[in-house]
Amino acid sequence: MEHLSMEDILSFLEINELTESNLALAKRVNAHIVRCRKCARQVIAFHEIREAFGKESLKRQAEKGGSSAELD
Repeated sequence: MEHLSMEDILSFLEINELTESNLALAKRVNAHIVRCRKCARQVIAFHEIREAFGKESLKRQAEKGGSSAELD
């Protein structure tokens, strides 16, 4: 099974419009995290981080820090 990319997770968490592409992404991510505990934990962790930072764009946060580390 191929895991979700960090870009997919961050984009999923930042969905704020119901466009066709956003709905497709949401469907794909939700279908995956039902089957994959690792990715589900990453989605939850990034969601909690986003909440802690006042919902500033996680992509901007990652760009500032330059980190591409994965969570275990």
